[in-house]
Amino acid sequence: MKLYKYYLLIASAFCLFACENEMDDLSRETVPCEIVLDGAKTVLVEMGNPYIDPGYEAFQGNIDVTEDVIVSGTLDINTAGKYTLRYTVKNSDGVSTIEKRTVIVFDPVSPSGFYKVSKDSYRNAPPTKEYESEPTVLIYQEESGAYYISDLFGGFYDVGRGYGSRYAVGGAVNISRKGKIQ
Repeated sequence: MKLYKYYLLIASAFCLFACENEMDDLSRETVPCEIVLDGAKTVLVEMGNPYIDPGYEAFQGNIDVTEDVIVSGTLDINTAGKYTLRYTVKNSDGVSTIEKRTVIVFDPVSPSGFYKVSKDSYRNAPPTKEYESEPTVLIYQEESGAYYISDLFGGFYDVGRGYGSRYAVGGAVNISRKGKIQ
């Protein structure tokens, strides 16, 4: 029995001392970067006017890594539409953090913009007051006669019922030359 214990002791020592420390080059903790967008995440720009980025900052812990941020995406200020700008930065371990800003280029002749739904609004049947606050609905022209509306129900479920933004029903509305909704 003693011989068995000696073999076990020798085998354990061999296993412990024969291995190299392979963890020396690995980081012990990955600190993700954080990107903070200045201004709104959705910005309206009148067609033909220059887009001026409201700014951003990036940090890895308490280290400023703003100059490492790469901004990508296309934006045509002469064409009405919805554009996405991506702000990407990698931490020291190569892990990416991404933030997005939506830029909406609108035709000033169209009814594009943010519209507030009055908190005094009522449903048709039965007539009950629906809102404690005033939900905001975004409308912008995607192309001639085609409009995007961020919440076709005017915030009824999102804000009025308090279900949250997952219940905002966005969609497109087409208006014919005769002014009829298609």
